This record gives sequence, structure tokens and C-alpha cells, in this order.
Amino acid sequence: MGNVDQIGVTDVRAAARPPRAGASAPATRRSPLFWLLWLLILGMTVATVWCYQDQLRSLIPSTSLNQVLNRADQALAAGQLDGHDGNSARELYEAARALSPDNDRALQGLRQVATAELDACRQALAAGQVDAADQALAVARELNGGGVIIEQLQRDINARRGAGDKLEQWVQQAQAALAAGHLDGEGGAGPLYQQVLTLSPDNPVAAHGLDQVGAAMTAQARQAMAAHDLAAASDLISRLAALNPDYSELPVLRGELAGQQQASADQIKADLAQADQALHDGRIAGDQQDTALASYKAALSLDPQNAQAQAGLAQVAQALIMQANAALDAGDADQARGLVAQAAQLAPSSAELAAVQSRLQGVPAASATDTAAGAGPAAASSAASPAPSPQATGGTEATSVDTPARVSLTPAQQAQVSQWISQARQAAAAGQIMLPPGGSAYDLYRQALSTDPDNAEAQAGLQGLPARAQQALVVAMGSGQLAKAEGLLASLDQLLPGDASLGVLREQLANAWIDQAAQQLDNGDRVGTAQSLHHARQLSPRNLRLPRLYARLNALH
Repeated sequence: MGNVDQIGVTDVRAAARPPRAGASAPATRRSPLFWLLWLLILGMTVATVWCYQDQLRSLIPSTSLNQVLNRADQALAAGQLDGHDGNSARELYEAARALSPDNDRALQGLRQVATAELDACRQALAAGQVDAADQALAVARELNGGGVIIEQLQRDINARRGAGDKLEQWVQQAQAALAAGHLDGEGGAGPLYQQVLTLSPDNPVAAHGLDQVGAAMTAQARQAMAAHDLAAASDLISRLAALNPDYSELPVLRGELAGQQQASADQIKADLAQADQALHDGRIAGDQQDTALASYKAALSLDPQNAQAQAGLAQVAQALIMQANAALDAGDADQARGLVAQAAQLAPSSAELAAVQSRLQGVPAASATDTAAGAGPAAASSAASPAPSPQATGGTEATSVDTPARVSLTPAQQAQVSQWISQARQAAAAGQIMLPPGGSAYDLYRQALSTDPDNAEAQAGLQGLPARAQQALVVAMGSGQLAKAEGLLASLDQLLPGDASLGVLREQLANAWIDQAAQQLDNGDRVGTAQSLHHARQLSPRNLRLPRLYARLNALH
């Protein structure tokens, strides 16, 4: 290869020699080592460019690619995720990938589109738009290729599609219930429309139907207020609030009810004060409007559940029964019967009333006409006066025609009376106070008194039934036998009409039913919950715990 040190050094001697005439200039010669170095440098350059082509490519400005990516980002921000006009985020990102298959910005953009489509699927499902949800999920599946989240959303979509037939069935049932006037409660139009809206919140038929239910209940509440049945109106408004708390007429209804309640409360207060004064003055009953009976009835016409007015009627009945006993003691059976008849209208099953009725059995009614015809005017006049005492007749006992005589019983009758009394005691011990008919303690004691009106044991047993019923009621509530307790409370209502203690027992039993309803609701027993709440509402329509439980019940589907 020669002397390497002399590479590129011009030969001085050759340079000093002048060229020959007519000879051309010699060509510059390159040594093989020069060309080897040059090839080595070129190879290294090509290898570097090949290895770092992505980084080098990104350094090269691409105006067209950047424009496409910028448009894709804008479409993504605007929510234009997919389409067929070339302006959606998905189409633009895919166009960018066509220009640059490995572009990171385009790949990240497509992942963002897939995530946005999943969110759109969830939102559409929540709104009940199954087709839109399915379409969004299909795009996400194409971009992501599947996954746990996508499969779960697909199952949700399939389940919602399967519920479509159920929704239609609920709508039909709700429309039929609305036409039949069955507005709320189990199988009512309101709860059925609520079930539809739970699965399909934007369902226009269900939303309109729920408004129709609200309008019907509003009309019923106003009818109840017009009839001065404010308890029923309050109950309807509470049920409407539990069913549709956002109903537009609710504030107006509540205002109307509050105004009527205040006016009614003022009038009831005045009626009760007048009734108490009349009772104190001895104006018990009669045709006048200022009697205790008339005033208590006026108060009850405004508030049928008013405890004070009911207790007042019980006092009126008690006063009439006392007057009837006094009339019997005076020998005036006809006056006693009239007083008993009035008392029976107020307290038909009162134990004390039954006792005085037993005294009247077997006492013939005095006929003033017959007496006057047989003995002339003087006799007729004496028939209207009290019977003379034994001292007035010279020591000889004179028995008035209205004075009850002691009944003489045969041995068979005495045995029968004893048997009835024994059966009555057993029935009372078993809590069979007023039921079953014919076999209750009340009926058995009365059978005994119908045969032996003066039987002291039967009279005492009959008058002791209220205490036995109250004791049995407390035991039944404590053991959870609420239906039995309710029957005993009904018996007490008949035995002690208007008694103040019954209001306390009624509230206790209502709360026991509500406690049972809450437990049934926690266990998912909708039917049992509705039944228990119905019992509670019958006992205490204004109980403050009822609206919340009705709202929870209606929210179930």
C-alpha cells in the first residue's frame, strides 16, 4: 500500500517538473484507505438514521398530520365521538393513524374515545335509552376489543331489554288501576307508574300517569275538606306526598288543609266548651240545640275522631243510664225505657247499659189509657204519680204495676244460668270478650241475665268485661298478636265508648303495627308491609311515622 505517512503528499519533484508540451494534467488519485473510511462513515450514518427513525421523524414537521390531530382533539372535547361524516373524533384519529400508524397522540386519542363511549353507554342506560347504550358500547368494543367492563355493560343492556316487556305490562296495569280508582297502595296506579320510572326515568307515559294519579288524589282531598272530613283529607295528602313528593299541587293543598284545620279547631273548641257547660248544668239530651248531646255531636261532625267529644258522648250515655236506673227505682219503667233507648244509640254495647236492660226485662209497660178506662180520671191521674209507700197504705205493701218482681226460676233454669255464667268466665279468660257471636263472654252473661235479671254474678261479670278486655289487649300486643289485640280494642270501643284510655291504647297498637311493617320491609315482604301499614293507618291516620314508611314501600320495585 506504500508509505502511509505520504498519503496525500504531493511529489515535490513531480511538481517541480514542468509538464510536457501537449500532455494533459494527471488525475488526482485517492488511496484505497480513503475510500474505506468514507464507506465506514456512510454506513454508520445510515445505521443511526435507521435506529432512530421514529425520533427523527417526529423532528420533521408534518402540517397535514398535525391538522388532523388538532381537529380530532376538538371533536373529542365537543363530544363528537363517532360518526360517518369524517368529522368525529374516532374518524379523525384513525385518519391520523393512516398518515402515521405509530403516532402516540392518535393512539391515546382513540383510547379516550373508547372511555367516553363507555361513559355514554352508562348514561344512556340510566336514562332508559337502551338502543343508544348498545350503540355506544359497540364502538367501545371495536376500539378496546372487549374486557370485563364491556361484558358487564352488555349484560346490563340485555337485562334492560328483557325488562321492556315488564315495563309495558306495568303501564297497562297502572292504566287499569287508574281507571278503577285504585290510586295507591299495593297494586295501585301510583306505585306501578313509579316502578316504570325507576327503570325508565324518561318514560313519558309513566310520568303523565303519575301526574294523573296526583290530580285524582288532589280532587279526593278537596272533596274530603269540603265534607269537613279533615282526617281523611290529611291522610290523602300524606299518601300523595309519599307517592309523589314533587307534585306541584302539594304546597297549595297543605295550605288549604292548614286553614281549614285551624277554623275547625276553633269551632270544635267552642262546641266542646258549650257541651261541657250543658252537661254540668244538667241539660243532657233533648230537642234543644244547647244540650250536651247536641254540642258533642256538633264537635264530632267536624272531627269524627275527637277523643274529648267521644268521651263526652260516653258521659251523656252514662248520665242517661243513671237516670234510667233512678226511674226504675221510682217504679217508672216507661221513662226508664225511653232513657235506655237514647243511651243505646250512643253506647249500644255498654256493659252498664246491658245491666239496666236486664232489669227492664219482664217489667210490663204501664198503659195510662187502660188505667184511665178502668178507674176513671182519678185512677189515670194516680198512674202518673209515684207509687205510694207501704207507710202510706197503712203498712200494707203496695206494688206498682211498673215495679219489677223477683223472677222465680225452676231448677232447670237455675242450672242453665249457672252453666252460662261458667262459660262466660271461661270465654273472658280466653279473651273472647265480644266474639264469637253467641259464644263470647258478653253474649253469655246477657243470656244469663235474660233468664235471671237480678243475678248478681252475671251483672258483676258483665260490668267487669272492660277491665278483662283491656288486660287481654295488653297481653296480645306484648306477644305480637296484633290482629287479636285489634279485635279486643274494637270490643273496648263498644264496651267503653269514648273512654279516654282507649286513645292511648289505639296509638300504642298503631305503633306496634308500624314496627311490624318496618321489620317486614327490611325483609323484603312488600305485601305484609302494605297490610300492616293499612292496619296502622286505620287506627291512627295522622301518625307521623306513616309517610316515611309508605315512601320506602313505594320506592321498592
